[in-house]
Amino acid sequence: MLSWNDLVKDSLLIDYQFTFSLLQEDDRHHTAINFIANPEQSNKNLDISINASNNFNLNITWSIGSTAGTISGEEIPVVSKANIKEYRDSFSCEKFNFRSNPNITFYVYVSNFSWPIKIQDSVVMPVMI
Repeated sequence: MLSWNDLVKDSLLIDYQFTFSLLQEDDRHHTAINFIANPEQSNKNLDISINASNNFNLNITWSIGSTAGTISGEEIPVVSKANIKEYRDSFSCEKFNFRSNPNITFYVYVSNFSWPIKIQDSVVMPVMI
């Protein structure tokens, strides 16, 4: 179970859908949810889907452990969207080289939303045909 602080930052399980229902008065001060996704298999793409009842801003970055030419843990921007209600994309196991980068992490930042809101997130590694 994810615990709520001012920001939530936890790793979501792959192949599950999570719903964040910020509907209670106590939820009014929450304006951001952060989570990470780590591909579990090197030969499957990583699909990220987010939809919400209100508009939000979205930033997705990625990083790997330590690699020549990059600072260890440096986050590299991949997606930046403003004022959206829905986002879907597939991150290629080949483009991001999951096989050679077993410690790859995608950081997802959902922010600037207004209360009340319901947000659904899913991270899936579908079977490749």
